[in-house]
Amino acid sequence: MVTWTDADEARHAAAVAALNEGRVLDALTSAEDGPAEVQALLASGWQAMADTIASVVGSGALTLPEALHEVLINSLELQPDAESALALSYRTGLAKKRLHPELLAALWIGLARRGGFRAMGLGVPSGTCVLIDDAAYDPVGGGEVVLDPKLAAIVPMLSSSSESFAMLQGFSDRALYAGVLRRRALFASEAGAHALAYQMQRLAVSVIEHGAWPYFEVGESAVAAGDLDEGVAWFERARAAASEDERNELEARIVLALSSDGGLEA
Repeated sequence: MVTWTDADEARHAAAVAALNEGRVLDALTSAEDGPAEVQALLASGWQAMADTIASVVGSGALTLPEALHEVLINSLELQPDAESALALSYRTGLAKKRLHPELLAALWIGLARRGGFRAMGLGVPSGTCVLIDDAAYDPVGGGEVVLDPKLAAIVPMLSSSSESFAMLQGFSDRALYAGVLRRRALFASEAGAHALAYQMQRLAVSVIEHGAWPYFEVGESAVAAGDLDEGVAWFERARAAASEDERNELEARIVLALSSDGGLEA
């Protein structure tokens, strides 16, 4: 049985603290267990890579998106993989050269920032892209510019003001990390590791706490993990966070989730 320990909690807290400061690569490293010397080696390696990218871009040989694609896809031979749970592990994914698209986007953001450039993640219907200057790029699709009419209207607003860019940047980093945690929870649940799924959901909500439905989903996970009291507590939080329009539907789904005949399968 997989359990969540105080050490795991400390790593998560360190990751969130790094995200609050825009240090995406440090956050990914802090979030996973491993010897200090390995973490230090990763940190120094990423910095050297970021310096190389900055040098290449500064010389005019490549644009920043081209340089990021060249290093991560062509040199490191990383492949996007949205189907494997292992690809959601930063260190394991690097070792196997397969990373979930959101982690690949996080590497783009982290390396760009360490090289002295501004970059942030931006969610679009097709997944996560990376905003650099006045355009959004798809890390999975070869670093191509994302052509999205809604995105095209948003990009000028984000890039025209350094203040608005800074405000959105921190939220985007946390959203990216929360998305990875939620996907880990889904894989854990599908594997029957309900207790671990519940912990991943709880952490995802702790990164971005807003709205009723995240609380409801964590409550479901807690009930599935056999912790009825904890599930009810999360349902109460969901009720408190619900808008008037959401309340009736939420009440019905909470009753269904707790009923012995309906259960969580409905």
